[in-house]
Amino acid sequence: MGARRLFFGFFDELTDRFGTHYAGKLDALETATETRINKELEGLDPAQLAELTKSTREQRKLISTGAAYGNEVVSTSKQILAFGAAGIGLTAAFSKDLATLPTPLLKLIGVAAIFYLNLTILALYTLFCFLWQTRFRYPFLYFSRIGNAVPYFYYRAISTETPRTVFQTAAEKMIGASHYANDLVDFVRYLRPPTKDSDGGGAEGTAALDCARKQARDELQQYFLHLSYQGYVNQYEVRMNNQFLYGLIASVAAALALAVYAYWPR
Repeated sequence: MGARRLFFGFFDELTDRFGTHYAGKLDALETATETRINKELEGLDPAQLAELTKSTREQRKLISTGAAYGNEVVSTSKQILAFGAAGIGLTAAFSKDLATLPTPLLKLIGVAAIFYLNLTILALYTLFCFLWQTRFRYPFLYFSRIGNAVPYFYYRAISTETPRTVFQTAAEKMIGASHYANDLVDFVRYLRPPTKDSDGGGAEGTAALDCARKQARDELQQYFLHLSYQGYVNQYEVRMNNQFLYGLIASVAAALALAVYAYWPR
């Protein structure tokens, strides 16, 4: 089952099967969810909405949203690769003198080399898993309306068509500037409180209520997104720590078995 998931997960990511086969289902899911959220907020009066917005904002500030890039296992894997590269250079420099070393010492060097080779493979696998999961690990990135809220993260506030290439032509720079200007206008329009002129002059109370619902929804949406993000980061670190621990135990066991075999009298 694990091998099957690995193969199809790898294949689906390379072929973008999620985007091509599930785009319609994803849009229907987002529309249905958005309708249900709006229905939950329709029955609240302005005072209740204001209290809900305030309490949610205060609770959201208490959540830690640190990035997963500072994971200790990832840092350790980087150090293993760095020391491994230095070790290869050191070995190459003194390779001509290895033949003069006594046999027991050569066996010890061989066991240490195999052990470090296992650690290097483990470090490479850990970094590969870390980089691979950055492509899909946040489910809220798949949504355009119920993911990140406009006032709090650039994924909703900035156009996805903004050029992000390293080397940009003059035309692409102009496209980026145009998107910035238009996104700024949309951002101001989204956060602007309702006025009589914007609502035809006759339903400012309704407009104010809709604005209060929008603010409450933004707070609730971003609060839950932070909870989801925190849950992913914590579970991700636990899985990665366990994976690294099992690999380390296997490397030590293999090195001990090799040492016993090398030094066992014959």
